Amino acid sequence: MHPLAFSMCFFACLIFFSSKAESQISDDIHNKCKDVSDYVGCITIFSGAPPSGKNENQYAKQLNEALRILSGRIDNTSLASFSSSIQPFTDALSLARSDVNLADGDLVSGAKVLETVLNGTRQIWNDSINASVHYMGNKNCRELNGLLETINRSAGFMVVSYVSTSWVCATEVRKEYELIIQAKSIANALARGEALNLKPFRSVSETKEINNRKKEIAKETRTFEKQLKSAEKKFKRAEKKADKKPTKKSEVLVEELAEKTQSLSDKLKELRAEKNRIDNT
Repeated sequence: MHPLAFSMCFFACLIFFSSKAESQISDDIHNKCKDVSDYVGCITIFSGAPPSGKNENQYAKQLNEALRILSGRIDNTSLASFSSSIQPFTDALSLARSDVNLADGDLVSGAKVLETVLNGTRQIWNDSINASVHYMGNKNCRELNGLLETINRSAGFMVVSYVSTSWVCATEVRKEYELIIQAKSIANALARGEALNLKPFRSVSETKEINNRKKEIAKETRTFEKQLKSAEKKFKRAEKKADKKPTKKSEVLVEELAEKTQSLSDKLKELRAEKNRIDNT
């Protein structure tokens, strides 16, 4: 190795490791690497220091590859083979988590949500099989909702919908299918670098309150629509009568019916706006 080239490499290596006391170059490592063309790379390998900037790219690449193939791997799988089907993703996520440059990034954060969905799928699938063996496929809605709420809470988002919130309820719904569809959607979105676009977490009790309010809104909307239709007919008749034979009484009636019609119309707008807010949150 040319003396000048060696000096430059050695100087670069010293700069590279200057911030890491545990990575000081020993004579033994130096002697092993002094005749190697990639002196810095050789020192890096023998000192055990990770190549700067390479782990992040490699681990992110591995995780993205695992995300791209995940949908195909969980298609037509069984509960028995589910763990092995998602193993490449699980391993890739473990590696990405270990990198401080990736651990708090969007990719790993989204992958953690996906991990929760996959683990939840396995749990709910097992519960469905148990129900089919012992209870002819029927599941207690409150118990099932408890499991689904735990999954949603762990994910931090609504990754699966709840079943009926009635006090007494049994269902044969297989929620693992919904979770598998959600897992594939999340995996594909992450692989494309897209936002997950999931709704914020809601508990079962919050969802029940919202569903009850939506029922009330639907009922009130029907009532006000009927009242508005009747008020509009009365207003048109009164307006027509006032045009033919205007009197003080007919004019007052027209004004009253106009106010009532407008009030009912405003109330309907408020109810519909409230429903839209609920649907979009």
